[in-house]
Amino acid sequence: MSVPDAGTQAIRYATSVADLIGPSATRESFKTADSLSGSSFERVVVDGESLVLKYLCRDDDWIMRGAGDVICRQMNLWRSPLAGRIPAVIDHAVVGCADHSAPGKHDGAALLMRDITDYLVSTEHPVSLEHHRRFLTHMAALHAEFWGWSDNLGLSPTAVHYTVLTPTMAAIENERGGTDGVPPFVAKGWEAMR
Repeated sequence: MSVPDAGTQAIRYATSVADLIGPSATRESFKTADSLSGSSFERVVVDGESLVLKYLCRDDDWIMRGAGDVICRQMNLWRSPLAGRIPAVIDHAVVGCADHSAPGKHDGAALLMRDITDYLVSTEHPVSLEHHRRFLTHMAALHAEFWGWSDNLGLSPTAVHYTVLTPTMAAIENERGGTDGVPPFVAKGWEAMR
């Protein structure tokens, strides 16, 4: 099964989710076993097309908190010219983004993506050598495109590279009563390494 063509369509930006998906969209909450960041998702149908809406907010998303993301870097990426430089072999599936905030939470964003659920790597079977090699080739193309690029958008400050998956991050998530499954595994991994 091959992934649908991502095309070269520009990523739409809207000031609200309602403007992004339009008034005729149907929406329902959903979550998969692979939804591990803490962010919430909706399945959205717009003009017969199945899409996925991901809500990004540091109040919900441990990755954003662990990475010190107070600017919603994904929104900054998709609104920047960098998005157009992503090689065609990378299907990011993003078709639009919008500002979003929920009552009592920090400002965040919503990403509207094509529903590529059927094309994601299964966690039930080993990755074939063919797919593994394709992933490596495509990741190499992405890295080659941005070789030498300097992060002038503040997407991922250098310090974050050394702090995001640390025992300190896991302890902070534990202290705040987090229920996400990954931070405890980070702590266990460091303990096993000792």
